[in-house]
Amino acid sequence: MLFNFCPFACCIAEGSPLHQAVTTHRPAEGPAESAIVRSDRRSQYTSHEYREQLIKQGIQQSFSAKGCPYDNALNESFHALLKKELVYRTIFTSYEDAKP
Repeated sequence: MLFNFCPFACCIAEGSPLHQAVTTHRPAEGPAESAIVRSDRRSQYTSHEYREQLIKQGIQQSFSAKGCPYDNALNESFHALLKKELVYRTIFTSYEDAKP
């Protein structure tokens, strides 16, 4: 997740994509009132549980246009770079080693 083009949340979790998405925003450091979460329309981001979590924290939700992955290009590029620079270059010996 990005804030001013800088990451402010990260989650490495076992479980469903919904659980991972909800866990990522709990609790964020600093004020969340001006935060906007931009995502595609996958089910974990449109679920009632996820949307309620964002509302509780005062985070605004923004979706990419249906059928238009280019709207989410910044997020996709960021995550691709993160994987190339950190994940694929590191050998994690356990789940605990991979946690931030």
